[in-house]
Amino acid sequence: EHVPCVLITAKKVEIYPKEKIVAYDVKIYIKGKHVYSRDIWVNKMDGKQEQSIAPKLGYSEDDGLKMKFHYEHALNEQLAAFGDFNYTDKNGYRPTYGIDYETKNYYAKLQNGWSEDSDDNWIKKQSDITLGLKGHKISENIPLTYSFYYNHGLWKDDWKKSWHTEYGVNLSHDRIYFDNSKTLFLDLGIGAKQKKESYDDSKTNTMTYNASLGKKFDERWNTWTSYYWEKSGDDLFKYNRPDMDEELQNGLTYKFDKNNSLTFVNRYDLSDGGVFEQDWRYTHNFCCWQIEIE
Repeated sequence: EHVPCVLITAKKVEIYPKEKIVAYDVKIYIKGKHVYSRDIWVNKMDGKQEQSIAPKLGYSEDDGLKMKFHYEHALNEQLAAFGDFNYTDKNGYRPTYGIDYETKNYYAKLQNGWSEDSDDNWIKKQSDITLGLKGHKISENIPLTYSFYYNHGLWKDDWKKSWHTEYGVNLSHDRIYFDNSKTLFLDLGIGAKQKKESYDDSKTNTMTYNASLGKKFDERWNTWTSYYWEKSGDDLFKYNRPDMDEELQNGLTYKFDKNNSLTFVNRYDLSDGGVFEQDWRYTHNFCCWQIEIE
């Protein structure tokens, strides 16, 4: 009989539909061997929570070989301590620690340490706090959801530091399906944000627009076309700054099997009228590891 790579057991499980799963007296086994235990484990069902069982390996031109491991320890159903343990060839060890508080409608996070965006831009955050209102429907009869966030903290990069303050509000339309099988869909969103920096007393304001058309052909093939607009070129930090003001993105993913996938992404700069970049991304899920090569 095959021994499961990862086995999680619990004496009691509570399920909150579309919100979270709470498990009590949890034990984690890898290849049949007990690795560690938790009194309580909260697994969010929004698809945004990072797994905290095994590390993630990757490679990029800016970071070189990199390893990331996210760990959360639930103190109760709403409060958790977390750590992001990041190591790269070119930047060394860059960890983050913090406290995360979350309810059905609101969230708050306090963190200290390093954060990296999708373009390998690093920022060191100190006494950084984020408060947010989760997505709320305007009305049961109106297919619109609004959300809000506030962020304040001391940010540092290689040559400057600044007390960073940011506000943002977002409005999104419920996903629009064009077929009964729900394989062809459209997502729409609009937002506004303001950023203030103590370093140079600067203030930037911008609107944000996004639209994504997706198609899932079968269990192996899916594709998408997305449009993004956000004018943030005057921001003090490169961290989380869009690569271009106006972007058209096309992507295609093929899953060889449940553990292997290949993705191609073409990013077109509508402002300058040229291809910004083309990426191939291969992902492999091992028993307890994930490798991503881009």
